[in-house]
Amino acid sequence: MPVPSKDGVGRRRLGGIAVRLLVAAGCSLLILAALLGQLTAGEAGAELPRLVSLVTAPAWSFVLAYLACTLAQTALRGARYGVLLRAAGAAAVPARGWLFLVAAIRNMLIDLVPARLGELGYVALLNRGLAVGAAACLSSLAISFLFDVAALVALLLPCIAAQFLAGTGALWMIAGGSVLAAGASVAALLLFGGAPLAARLIERHRRARDRDHAPRYVTALVTISGELARALETTRKAGVTGRVFALSIGVRSCKYLGLYAALSAITVPHFPALAKVPLAQTVFAFVGAESFAALPVPALFGFGPYEAGSTLVLGLLGFSVAEAALAMTAAHVWTQLCDYGLGLVALAGFIALVRRPPVALAAPAAAAPMPASRRSGARLAAAVLVLVCGAAGLGWELLASRKLGALSPPAPGADLDLSSADAARLRTLLGGVRGFLVWSSNRFGNHDIIRLTLPHLELRRMTTDPHADTFPRISPDGARVVFARSQEVWVSQRNYLAWDVWQLDLATGVERLVARHGNAPTWSEDGRSILFQRGGNTVVQSDLATGTETVLFSPVLDGLPAGVMLETPSFSSRRNALAVTLRKAERATAVIDAAPRRGQQPVRRLGQGCQLTWSPDGGFLYFVDEGGRQRNAIFTRDPASPERRLWLDLPGEHSHEYFPRLANDGRYLVFAASAAGHEHDTADYEIFVWRVGDDAADAVRVSYHSGNDCWPDLYVRGAG
Repeated sequence: MPVPSKDGVGRRRLGGIAVRLLVAAGCSLLILAALLGQLTAGEAGAELPRLVSLVTAPAWSFVLAYLACTLAQTALRGARYGVLLRAAGAAAVPARGWLFLVAAIRNMLIDLVPARLGELGYVALLNRGLAVGAAACLSSLAISFLFDVAALVALLLPCIAAQFLAGTGALWMIAGGSVLAAGASVAALLLFGGAPLAARLIERHRRARDRDHAPRYVTALVTISGELARALETTRKAGVTGRVFALSIGVRSCKYLGLYAALSAITVPHFPALAKVPLAQTVFAFVGAESFAALPVPALFGFGPYEAGSTLVLGLLGFSVAEAALAMTAAHVWTQLCDYGLGLVALAGFIALVRRPPVALAAPAAAAPMPASRRSGARLAAAVLVLVCGAAGLGWELLASRKLGALSPPAPGADLDLSSADAARLRTLLGGVRGFLVWSSNRFGNHDIIRLTLPHLELRRMTTDPHADTFPRISPDGARVVFARSQEVWVSQRNYLAWDVWQLDLATGVERLVARHGNAPTWSEDGRSILFQRGGNTVVQSDLATGTETVLFSPVLDGLPAGVMLETPSFSSRRNALAVTLRKAERATAVIDAAPRRGQQPVRRLGQGCQLTWSPDGGFLYFVDEGGRQRNAIFTRDPASPERRLWLDLPGEHSHEYFPRLANDGRYLVFAASAAGHEHDTADYEIFVWRVGDDAADAVRVSYHSGNDCWPDLYVRGAG
């Protein structure tokens, strides 16, 4: 067999490194995709925007403090591994740099699977990557865990004592510390006494079955248990207990200081009450989180059990459970991002620096060896496939996350010039109209409700709350406006849940909360109650005089698919029916009859489109659908007819129509239109007014601003 040249060996080594780096990059992308998917889908919709705002606005100095503590903890953990491997009699102990990389990768792997099984990656890295004996790897891992528990008990005892001295101690603290101490004792007995005993029992079983030829797995188990027992005994006699315990105290101290910094990164700017929690109390929360995360419960990166354990402890300490859950989840996101970032860098370095596998795997005897060129090509193809899968997974999650809408308010834009010709057209169209226009605009920063008086054309800001205000609707008497206000400073209009319903008295400027967790509000025709969407799939009526709420429509009541969302509900008392846009589980526009006739289905699906709305007299429906010059146009239809009729499609550059609303007199249509872009939150929509029946070219532009203007409504005095 010819000896390969040095150049060939170099090329193969470079090719092997390239393959490993491609695999590492692909795995990194897959992990990032999984993290993004967990962030966007793991929380309830009502909490998601708040969680996003928490994660995207931490106190960065505390994030850096967490990174510093993590690096210190990793270095101490690597040093402890080195001491234990030498004490176990390992033939070749890796240098500190290698052990640092192994410890960083271990920190990343530990939460990949439940019950801390990810920690076995430490054994694989040392054994397969650095040729350290399996027995020394397993013994150092087991003893590390034992000393971690011992160090935890040593740190908890002063914390428990401090709580009782401060008068805030509880029996569950003593019970938890006792359980940990008992666990550490039992683990020590099992490790240092149980392993030799198990080895003797298995050896006795093997000897009893010698005449029958013991199975291979028994022989392998005897060998491993014997080596582990010898390694444990060697470690016990090496006299390193004090040094390992001191390093373990350092590991635990850096870990909890880092976690405290990560939690402070969220609580200091967002939760003042939680920010005042003493370090001694947060240690209990972190221990609870670790305990739940160590349970054999399927969970990606520990999300779910980790938050449950910490929230339970903080709740027992008297803090808000909702705030604790959000704060711990946001802090967990940041700790995972940091740990996986460091771990992936360490893994890439480890793969690139390890030149060859220390143990050669023999090919099956019956199989012909594959040529080196074919093996290299297959490995490269597999590595590229991993990279493509990772990129595709991350791309998919990024596209899916766009459905959450904008994560921050759009830029406020600037005023645009109103030409004299446009002003003249506006006054001509609306000169005889007495009333006012309202809509939501971000020209003052976040979205607020603004009003334009008619015929004077005076523009005034009506709300100044820092949260987003949108979907304004004018009462039948023109005295009040109902609207939706975000529960966080910014919530995308694509989010159905994180809103409350408010009422504004136009004469006094007094605002009043009508309903929590409500969206897309509208008035009843008598002005005595407000209808709104709740939970994304329920339409509720709130009596303004009594505050009584009544569920009018829901998927359960009306036989709709589970998971369907009811967007922009519009109820007509004359028709006794709800016009609604169905989304999520089903995509359609529909009319839901409150009291269907015998034999008639309550839900009548009309077709596609969105923002289906009843005319003021209930005579017809109007909605937005595809089919215009710039994709969108406004259509009408009779609820009994399957045919849609084009109603309005602007001829100019602003021809992407949206947010249509008929005035209370039915003679004017107000709507928004953009020259480019569709997104509710960010597109440069402008407000237009059109007199029904006129030519589309006669519609008049009302707003002249490069920000986002949406959800207009027009009230005409003296109508009806």
